[in-house]
Amino acid sequence: MDMSVGKKGKVLVYLEYDENGSYNLHIQSDGKLYANFDMSRWFGEFSSVKFVTGLELIDTTYMVKADSMFSGFGSYGDNFNASITIRNPNVMSYNSMFYYSSINENSQLVVNYTSETSDLVDEMIATKSSNANVIKGNLVR
Repeated sequence: MDMSVGKKGKVLVYLEYDENGSYNLHIQSDGKLYANFDMSRWFGEFSSVKFVTGLELIDTTYMVKADSMFSGFGSYGDNFNASITIRNPNVMSYNSMFYYSSINENSQLVVNYTSETSDLVDEMIATKSSNANVIKGNLVR
């Protein structure tokens, strides 16, 4: 699906399904993808995603709400590693942001941070389930 403004092929998002009902999520872009002001539930309940590419392209500079953004995301995924960077220190709402995310032992969701968002990312990760593989990643600029 072409998600770009004017349908110019600059942002593509697509799912590849397999015979078991699982799927791979692919996000592609020629540049940065700016997250919406409200990203609540955007990736929530994508429980059958097995593989993800392009999540790291999302720039969260303008994101203010992230409630359940990844709730259930990748909970049945195989060997799935994805990352996102939290850039806005003023995210106001992130209830259940990572609840039941990446609970398969071979899957992992890495949350990178800036010097301004380090404490916020700790609080966001604290919304995960005890068996979820959501970890704090690297300090980025």
